[in-house]
Amino acid sequence: MNNMSYILFICVTAPICSLLLVAEQKVRRSVLFLLIGMGCCLFVSELNGLLNNHLDVDIFYFTTSVTPITEELTKAIPIFIFAIAYSDKLDDLMMNAFFVGIGFAVLENLVLLTQNFSSVTLFWAVIRGFASGLMHGICTGLVGICISFVRKKKKLLYCGLFATFSLAIVYHSIFNSLVQSSLKAINYIGFALPISAYIPIVYFNSKRKRRSAQAK
Repeated sequence: MNNMSYILFICVTAPICSLLLVAEQKVRRSVLFLLIGMGCCLFVSELNGLLNNHLDVDIFYFTTSVTPITEELTKAIPIFIFAIAYSDKLDDLMMNAFFVGIGFAVLENLVLLTQNFSSVTLFWAVIRGFASGLMHGICTGLVGICISFVRKKKKLLYCGLFATFSLAIVYHSIFNSLVQSSLKAINYIGFALPISAYIPIVYFNSKRKRRSAQAK
């Protein structure tokens, strides 16, 4: 990775870090996981660069078979640690996981923007923001939801974790495969995939919170 990635990381994270000293506890935690997501992006970019140099595969195979594994496992590690060390409550894990994914997407988008600055368009920005950005948030958010469930079911812990990571990796791989297709119609299906998954997640989460509030 070139120095520009580190420059972007410092420029974005430095002002965000100032919030950690003045924000309330819940906000501070969200900001922290946003920063962790950006750190995961920086780390996995280096890792993917090393793997790409040593694996004799084309870019399509690499982005559909290798990067989904490295990225989703890297993003899941801080969520898993949080679940073990602090809390395995659904609300905590889902929100923190989503912040990790969004933080990852923010830095990734900035890096890609600088690498392709001369060719980017408004359409590219919309796709990167609402498709690729959401995809990272959804994948990590699903990991948080699933970890919350399997942590309470001890017999399902190991197979549940394997299924959880597999779900995120396969979803990520499908998205990458669709958006890199040579057929425009398939591309649009890929672009719509994260949005179509995000809407029901928001709906059912809001419905669950309303039921919880009514129960109180």
